[in-house]
Amino acid sequence: MYRIVIIEDDYRIAEINRGFVEQVKGFQVVGIALNGKTGMEMIDKYQPDLVLLDVYIPDISGEKIFRLIKENYPKIDIITITAAKEVTTLEYFLRYGVFDYLIKPIRMERLQYSLKKYHQYREKLKKEKELDQHEIDSIMDKSFANDREKSPKGIDPITLERIQRFIAQLQTGFTAEEVAKQLGISRTTARRYLEYLLKKEEIKAELRYGTVGRPERVYCPLDQ
Repeated sequence: MYRIVIIEDDYRIAEINRGFVEQVKGFQVVGIALNGKTGMEMIDKYQPDLVLLDVYIPDISGEKIFRLIKENYPKIDIITITAAKEVTTLEYFLRYGVFDYLIKPIRMERLQYSLKKYHQYREKLKKEKELDQHEIDSIMDKSFANDREKSPKGIDPITLERIQRFIAQLQTGFTAEEVAKQLGISRTTARRYLEYLLKKEEIKAELRYGTVGRPERVYCPLDQ
C-alpha cells in the first residue's frame, strides 16, 4: 500500500483529490494538510511514499516545501497540482525531480493515470536489480499525452481509459467476458484491450482450470 499526504489549502479540493486517490487500488491518503507547516509535520510523522503538493500555499511556498522534502526526505516522491502554467515554474520542478506536474482543475482520470504510472515505476524498481534500455525508457516516459499518441492501431484512448478505470475498482480477478458485459463492448474488444494492458505490464494474467472444458484466462491487478 502506497501512502500519500495531500498538501492543499482548499479543503474541498483536498477532499475531492482524496476521493480520486482512494479509487485506485493500492493507494491510501494518510493525511491532509491545509498549510505548509502542518504538511511538513505530517511528512515527518507518516513518512509517506508520495506527496500531492499544491504550489500556492499561504504560509510556505510550494517551491520551498518541495525543496525541503527533497533535501530531508529524498525517498519521498512528489506530484505537484497547481494552476501555474508558466514555463519557469514547470522548469523549476522538473529540474528538482518532480514525478508529475498536474494543472488545476485536474481530471480524475489524469490523476489516477499518474498514480498507476507511479505504481508501475515503484514496482519495477522493487523487483529488478538491473534494467535494459527498453525498461528504462518505459519508466522514464511518464507523459500521459505521449501514451495517448503512442496507442497502437485498434486501441482507442477513450475506451482504454474506461477499461483502466473499471479495473482500478476491482478487488478480484476478472475475465474478458466480465469486462465486456460491464462496459457494453464485445468480448473480442475487451480481450484486445486487456492483452494490450498485459503487454504494458499494467495487469497480469493466469489460467483458471475448471472441471470441464478449456481453461479460462483470468486477468488481475498487479498488486493481487
